[in-house]
Amino acid sequence: MGSKESLSQLHKMEGEIVPLQMIRFEPVPVRLPDIRFDWVFFGSRRGVKFFLDVVQPETLKGIHIGCVGEKTVEALRKNGLEAAFVPSRYSSTYWPGEFLKQFPGATGILFPTSDRSTFKLPKSFEEKGIRFRKLVVYRTRCFDARLPEGDFAGVVFASPSCFSCFVEKWGLDVLHGKELVAIGDVTAKAISHAGFSCSIPDRFTMADAISHCRKRIESL
Repeated sequence: MGSKESLSQLHKMEGEIVPLQMIRFEPVPVRLPDIRFDWVFFGSRRGVKFFLDVVQPETLKGIHIGCVGEKTVEALRKNGLEAAFVPSRYSSTYWPGEFLKQFPGATGILFPTSDRSTFKLPKSFEEKGIRFRKLVVYRTRCFDARLPEGDFAGVVFASPSCFSCFVEKWGLDVLHGKELVAIGDVTAKAISHAGFSCSIPDRFTMADAISHCRKRIESL
């Protein structure tokens, strides 16, 4: 379960996989905040897209860029930009600590993201006096999907928004007894808060998550 973009390559994978688009995205008016920042940090390729749709890459001259995830790095490169920092583990809850170890002199971070983002200012940033500002560059909306007929053994959720939209539409009961896989720590927390256990793949891509889910199901 994911966005149209995250599900676009699943036809190349073998086996019974049912892509289900749960969310869609809308741009919002963007204005750079009046704060001084020396870093822009992208947590998704959508953040890259919607930010650079309104902010010219030349504007970021002299600004360092951080990215979470290889797909985010690819999106950045398509716009002629390179990431100065990519965490060894693609997790929004892990990268702040690793970032501070490598760049203790950072002073300000701009974080382009969705209106549904749950990422909070790390205490470590506050302690270092680092200014951190979220900048909403797109809205996440639930997609009017239809639950496929037939039984299913597992579900892969690409984001907290996918999970919340699923629950809003069909409730929690349909997930009982299923193998649940979360792409990322934040998604896993959303699922856990709903009272379900889930697992996380080593790499946070849809293909890796599906392979991980298959292995979990086969091991039962």
